[in-house]
Amino acid sequence: MKKLTRQEALYIGQAVVSLVVVLLVAFGVVSGPVLENEPEARGTTNFTDLDLSGTLTVDGASTLTGALTMTGAIDAASTINSAGTLAAEGALTVAGLTTLSGLLVPGTADLTITDGITVTPTKTIYNLDSGGAVTFTLAAAGTEGQLLILVGDDANNIIVADTNILTSTGAALTIGQYDVAAFIYIDAKWHELLLIADS
Repeated sequence: MKKLTRQEALYIGQAVVSLVVVLLVAFGVVSGPVLENEPEARGTTNFTDLDLSGTLTVDGASTLTGALTMTGAIDAASTINSAGTLAAEGALTVAGLTTLSGLLVPGTADLTITDGITVTPTKTIYNLDSGGAVTFTLAAAGTEGQLLILVGDDANNIIVADTNILTSTGAALTIGQYDVAAFIYIDAKWHELLLIADS
C-alpha cells in the first residue's frame, strides 16, 4: 500500500472537511455562517445571512442581502451602503465624513411641563405643553455637543429656570406659544443657540 505524502494527506483532509460542511448544510444542520472570532473581509464579500458575535473588519466592498445581527463592533474602512434600514441600538461613532442623501429626522416628543419639575432631555426636539404658566429646570445631564430644541405648543408662558443654562440675557428663558429655543450641551451647561419668538 502506497504511503501518502504530506501534501496528498492535506488535500484529502480538506476534501473531507468540505464534504462534511456540504452535508451539514444540505441536511439543515448548518443554515449559514456563524462566526465567533474576528473575521476580516479584504475583497468583495457577499453574504446571505451573517450572525456575528465578534468584530467584523471590512476593507473592501461587502454586499449583504439578508439579515445582519451584530453584538460586537463594525469597523468599516470602506463605504457602507444600506438599501434598507440600518438600525443601531447603541452608539454610532463616525470618524469620517457622513453624507445624507435623504432626510435626517431627530427624535421628537411631546412633553407636558408641570411647575418645578426637572427635565433630562433624551430627545432632540420637544413640543412643550402646560396647563398654565410654569417654570422648569433643565438637568445638568447630557452628552457633549448634544442639541436640544424646545417648541412652545400651548398659549402659556413656559420658563426655563436660570439653572444649568447659559442664555444671551444671562437670565431665565421664557418660551411662549410657537416660540422656538435651541440649546447645545457643553461643559455641564445648556448654552442658548437661538430664541425665535413666533407668538
